[in-house]
Amino acid sequence: MKAIYLANVGNRDVKYDNEEIRPPRLYGKDYLDRFDTVREHLAFPILQKGLTLAFQELSGKPLDFLILFYTDQNVEEVQEKFYQNDTLYFADIIERLILLKMPNNVREMVKIKIPRTPNDYDFTYEFFSEKLEELEREEKPDLVFLSPAGGIPACNMNLLETVTKKLVNS
Repeated sequence: MKAIYLANVGNRDVKYDNEEIRPPRLYGKDYLDRFDTVREHLAFPILQKGLTLAFQELSGKPLDFLILFYTDQNVEEVQEKFYQNDTLYFADIIERLILLKMPNNVREMVKIKIPRTPNDYDFTYEFFSEKLEELEREEKPDLVFLSPAGGIPACNMNLLETVTKKLVNS
């Protein structure tokens, strides 16, 4: 049985001493660069709770894939404040924390970049449709866990809808 877990990485998905990290791009990069000295202060509570429940459901077997969708917009296409909210470094921090705190529970982690504004419903629908169609074709998962807690509503709504259409009903 092949099990996968899909999650959008949002602005509140990495904490430093239980506090939000703002702005995510700037401070996420800083914490990633200093990961070895700050790792004890970093946490990913929302995703960690979801993963723990998935591991319980799998009765100790590891996930085959953990797929983290993160944002990394073109600075020339969006306002600076939205660009600074991108979660690319949070995805890297989460990957490192999972390897550190849950070393044998995930066989493979894949990070997928959302390259344009995640607020664009039409774009995110097409984006997730394409990515999940590839996933269904290449991986053929038997069990799909979905964490629509991180990220923004357009991403979560479209991820949920396309997972239902592409992976659950296929």
